[in-house]
Amino acid sequence: MKKCSTTEETYTVIEKKGQSINIERESDMQENINFIVAIVTSLITMCTLIYNTFFKGGFKREKQYYNKILIPFIEALKAGNENALQEIKDQINHTDECVPKYVIHLINTSQIQTDNTITDKKLLKVFIYDYLDIYPNDDNRMDQLPCIILKIFTYFKFFLAFLFLMVGNMYLFIIINSFLQYGMDNGFISSLTSNIRRIDCFEILRAVICYGLYVAVIFWAKNSNIDRYTTRKKKIEKMICRKVKAYDKRNDKYVY
Repeated sequence: MKKCSTTEETYTVIEKKGQSINIERESDMQENINFIVAIVTSLITMCTLIYNTFFKGGFKREKQYYNKILIPFIEALKAGNENALQEIKDQINHTDECVPKYVIHLINTSQIQTDNTITDKKLLKVFIYDYLDIYPNDDNRMDQLPCIILKIFTYFKFFLAFLFLMVGNMYLFIIINSFLQYGMDNGFISSLTSNIRRIDCFEILRAVICYGLYVAVIFWAKNSNIDRYTTRKKKIEKMICRKVKAYDKRNDKYVY
């Protein structure tokens, strides 16, 4: 009877230990879930803040451009109005912020040309491309998500470049401070070469690397950013070429 009692006590202890381990595992799992939820919530909050700060205004202008320019033009075009392009050109206010500068650029180019047929064809293709690109459907909404992520990443590049600039300035301050300190300790009569030799070469190298990375990241960010409302002529011309080529390649695949 004593052996049975001991065995039962052993089973009870093992069972309690098992329950304790399960409780600890559940607690750890709950902590991990809470940690993941906190990270996801923080990311969503940050992305929402970035969207409202940087992108909401751009999408609002895009919507105005779609409603004020593109829809009336497409409706007139589908109605068989042969003067649809000229009429919409006459209606466009060149100072209207919702109208992209590549549209203004094409209109201005058309006005100074004796034969504006080619430019007007480009403008027509750009209008149709933009209409299909901004048209509110699920495909375009899903396409916007990676674009927003890429734009957020572009802003992150600028932030990274700013950090490189700050670190570079810190190393530059250390170099100047070391140079002046050595000059005060040994007299400024000492040669410039002698002063420079006393400075840690690694500090100079780090400063040069940081400034180099700053310039490289800024250049990378500016050239990789796709902005419908850019005012840079080179980017505007590239954007027009890209839209015209995309229209020529894919126009027969869409219905508008």
